[in-house]
Amino acid sequence: MNSPLTVTCALACAASLVGQDPLRIAELQQGGSVSWAQNLQEPRFATVQYDEEAGEYTLLFVHTTIDETVAGPIVTAGILNALPFLASPTNENWQLTDPAFTALSEYEFSGEQPMVPPSRLAAHIDAFIAGGYSQGYGTANSSGTGYVTHETAPGQVNGVIGSSDERRAWMNSSWEWFETAGMHGFDTVTVGRESIFQAAYLMAESEPNLPPLNEDAIHALGDLMDSKLGFEIYIQAAHVLPANNSDPVKVRFSRHARVRRRSLHESTLGWIGPDRYVPHPYRANTNVWLAPHGDEMHIIFPYPVGSTANPTTLRAHVPTSNGVVTVDQIANPTWAGELVRPEVAIFPVPANATAGLVHFEKIISPGVPLIPVNHINRGAYIWPYTPPPATPPGTGGGTAGTTGSGNNPPGPQ
Repeated sequence: MNSPLTVTCALACAASLVGQDPLRIAELQQGGSVSWAQNLQEPRFATVQYDEEAGEYTLLFVHTTIDETVAGPIVTAGILNALPFLASPTNENWQLTDPAFTALSEYEFSGEQPMVPPSRLAAHIDAFIAGGYSQGYGTANSSGTGYVTHETAPGQVNGVIGSSDERRAWMNSSWEWFETAGMHGFDTVTVGRESIFQAAYLMAESEPNLPPLNEDAIHALGDLMDSKLGFEIYIQAAHVLPANNSDPVKVRFSRHARVRRRSLHESTLGWIGPDRYVPHPYRANTNVWLAPHGDEMHIIFPYPVGSTANPTTLRAHVPTSNGVVTVDQIANPTWAGELVRPEVAIFPVPANATAGLVHFEKIISPGVPLIPVNHINRGAYIWPYTPPPATPPGTGGGTAGTTGSGNNPPGPQ
């Protein structure tokens, strides 16, 4: 991953950064000053600048993923495995040699490592060029060289934009005027959440056998990222220079800017959080419960399912490659003599668990079903995956690797 580039280095060390074209970002607040950086923490509104050369057109791209520092490596790995359209740029290590770029042999790609899925970059750039370099894509042809602030017209995109269109995040509804700064800023929450829609719909278009996405479910995913998981958005510029005589179309990617928005309730997550589920992308009001092999699944019920006197009351019937097996509830921890989050039931995940429905019953009342929140057919739909290896003490953070039970998100059940 590219190391942070401060604005001091961007201005004073430009001669030593040959081939590195930074995009810089600043938080905007009413009455506040503007300070440029590469990474921002917790801004609500921001704006970007980029180093554009004469004759170039510039397109902005944004990609949203999970903030692992909040979600933790196990939850992050499960979400990325179940919902691959949230892929992490730092894990995927996309390159300019990606087949999505080499397939466009009439274009010459250069610059920094892509921080947006190459298939999305290539498709939008190709559509922009095929469309005659239209201003409707939120860009204008530069007449000079130097930093350009991407805001107002033509930075905003007007009109009705399709769900999978890269312009959706940059529609004029995402922007607000900041009088002190004398410029417009974009709402980072809106831009980040709209990027989820773009990525999800593009994935759906590439997988025609999957059922239609449910917009309410994708909104629920955005709510979950806002409230409990935290998210990161990566913003990158693609500078497009039209063909000239024998020179091909040239596309160079800027260095990226990153915005991190932590969970609104990060301090209240406690021992068990973040919760180990995501909304089902094809069904409203339905959960996909993360089930890391050899670890724990945490299933939420609409009422307490344990107490200090009797902390393990439930039994789960889990699908595995060897048939259905039963596992008993594990006791929740206690705090100040009380059971922590008694509505959450913890169960061990068998190493050979498979995707499917888990059904629950009371140990003392076999055959009487207990129904979790946001169920499917009275059961919990689980998504097994291989969790990342545990981090040895004192070695820092883990990885969000996503080796698991499949590359496609959960199908209907």
